[in-house]
Amino acid sequence: METIYNWLLQSMGNEGNAYTILNCQRTKRTEGGDYIQVMARLKDFSIVNLLIHSGQLTEPEANRLGGGNPAFEQHTFADSTGVLDFLHTGETDDVPTSTDNNAVQVLVFKPVGEAGELTFPPEQSAD
Repeated sequence: METIYNWLLQSMGNEGNAYTILNCQRTKRTEGGDYIQVMARLKDFSIVNLLIHSGQLTEPEANRLGGGNPAFEQHTFADSTGVLDFLHTGETDDVPTSTDNNAVQVLVFKPVGEAGELTFPPEQSAD
């Protein structure tokens, strides 16, 4: 998770990635483990929230962290390298789901309310 978090911080604002990272926050759980919440923009300027964790979150807890809605995409990767490739290219490898302790899950959520809209101010005339 440390590798993923460092990559997110270093890649923030990089429009060359499939997911342009706008913001991220890492949280350590008192029960053990941690998760990373990410706000990202896609190439079509739509906003998504990502929840990255190593499988220790329950489905209700993950949905709550995702804004109350279930994820519309869910991917499991064998390690952090697969996650970084996914964030960079937007594509997943067709590897069977790993049950290994190093497996990392990425859930993709649509933001609730106006949080998913990216708007630009109207053009100002020079009059």
